[in-house]
Amino acid sequence: MKMPHELFEKFNLPDGEIQLAEKGFANFDLGLTAEQRLALDKLHVTGTGTYNNYAAPKRETVRDLTKFFNNVIRDRSQVAGLIETVLDIRQKIKDTLPCKSSWMSVRAFQRTPVFNMPRWHQDGIFYTHTGNHFKIAMALKGPSTLFFTADQDMRTRFNQLRFGAACDDRSNMQPVLNGFVDHFRDDEPAIPTQTATLFNVGFQDAAIHSEPPISEGRLFLSFVPGTRRDIKALSQSWGEERSTIKMGL
Repeated sequence: MKMPHELFEKFNLPDGEIQLAEKGFANFDLGLTAEQRLALDKLHVTGTGTYNNYAAPKRETVRDLTKFFNNVIRDRSQVAGLIETVLDIRQKIKDTLPCKSSWMSVRAFQRTPVFNMPRWHQDGIFYTHTGNHFKIAMALKGPSTLFFTADQDMRTRFNQLRFGAACDDRSNMQPVLNGFVDHFRDDEPAIPTQTATLFNVGFQDAAIHSEPPISEGRLFLSFVPGTRRDIKALSQSWGEERSTIKMGL
């Protein structure tokens, strides 16, 4: 995919390309309305599950998002407005990207100790096309994803460590990677909830990130832009329908 210059312009990221090169990610404000922000703040997440959407038609998307949110949000009267907000975000992002389709994922979490220890990692390649590979992620409710501000050399070293001799024992891989990040990472301010992050995936310069500790309900939204052919191939490789709900972690 080409560099998303329209996204940089729309969301006031004049140095977006530089940030992606220097640290692998760039944060931006989605431009949500005060009403949308207030509604998200009032959500109570009471279930854990994932909704994956592989460029499904809007009618099918609304149908299955309704089912999903009815299972993970306490107050069902908030579901219709939440769906409108999610679709509004998807449209805003779609309008700025060279590829007009995407894999959209919505993940809901109840409070859990599973991520008290970070899971520092880099996302691999989702599609086989050449060019830039990106992901856009945001926490609509609860804590945002953790990112390690690392230059390209540091990200390459992390990637080499991930696939190197030190991690031949796969059961020991995560402690080794976490130790690497802990050694170099300074305390960094948390990314505010409802702030989006565009980040590199797929190659040695992919952003290093982790789920945050989840001490409250969390609602997470992400997009991986691609062509319809890319997205269809991805869903088939994972054995999923174009609109899929899974409950639990």
